[in-house]
Amino acid sequence: MIITEKSEVLPFAHYGLKQADLDSLYIPSEFSDIIPQLTKIGDTIYYSKPNSIYCMTNELIGSYLAKKLELDTVDYQIGKRQCDGQIFALSKLFYEDGYQYQSALEFLREHHYKNCFGMVQSSFKKTALCYYHLRTLKAYKGTPFYDSCMKLIVVDLKMVQRDRHDKNVIIQIDSRGKVDLAPIYDYGRSYSYFYENNAYVNPFAFIRFNKVSLELLFRRYPDLRSYVEFLRKISIDEILTAIEKEKRVSFKEEMRQDY
Repeated sequence: MIITEKSEVLPFAHYGLKQADLDSLYIPSEFSDIIPQLTKIGDTIYYSKPNSIYCMTNELIGSYLAKKLELDTVDYQIGKRQCDGQIFALSKLFYEDGYQYQSALEFLREHHYKNCFGMVQSSFKKTALCYYHLRTLKAYKGTPFYDSCMKLIVVDLKMVQRDRHDKNVIIQIDSRGKVDLAPIYDYGRSYSYFYENNAYVNPFAFIRFNKVSLELLFRRYPDLRSYVEFLRKISIDEILTAIEKEKRVSFKEEMRQDY
C-alpha cells in the first residue's frame, strides 16, 4: 500500500487524553488496557494501533467485507503520527452509555457455562471457536446476534483470520437485555501466510483448507453457506480497488499478487 499526499490520512500527535476526556468515556474495566492507545483528533477520540502496511491493508479489507455483509464493524482510518511518520490504524470508540460490554469469554461464563475454564485452556488458546459453541448459538437462532456470529465466522474464513481471541469478540447487551456483537475490529493478523508464528491459532484458519471440516461446519450452521457464496464472488482485486478509491492509496502489483 502506497500512501501519498492525496491519501486519506489523519495526522495526529498521540499525547494521550486528559482526565476530563477519560471521564466522558464508557470503557468497561475489562477493556481499560486500551486507554494508553487512545488519541484525540479534533473532538473525536480514536483507538490507535501501530500497523505494518500488510496489517493496515488487512484491517481495511476486513472492514470492507464486514460492511458488504451488513455486519457492524469499526471503520478504519489511516493515521500518521506526526513525530515519526509511523502508520496507525485509527478507529472511533464504540462504547456507549446504556450498554453492557463483555468479552466473549466473560459472556460465556456468565450466561451459559459457569465452569468453562478448562474448555478455554484447550489447544485453541482462547480462540473464537470456543465461543461459537453449537448449543449456545442455537439458543439465539433467529436473532440479530446469531446472524452477526454467522457473518463474523464467514469473514474470518474468507480472511484466514488467526487472531480472533476472546477479547477480539465483544458482546454488547442493551438495557432490555438484547444481545448482539459489538462492532467488529482487529482484522490485522489475517491471511495466515504472513503470520506463521502468531500467538493465537484460530481453528477457522485450518477449517478453511479442509473440505471435510468445512462441510461439517456448513452442516451444523447451514446459514453460513449463503454468506460464504456471497463473499466468494468478491475478488481480492475488487476489494483492493475499492480501498484504493476510498482511501486514495495505491497497491503495487506484487502486493496484489501476495493476496
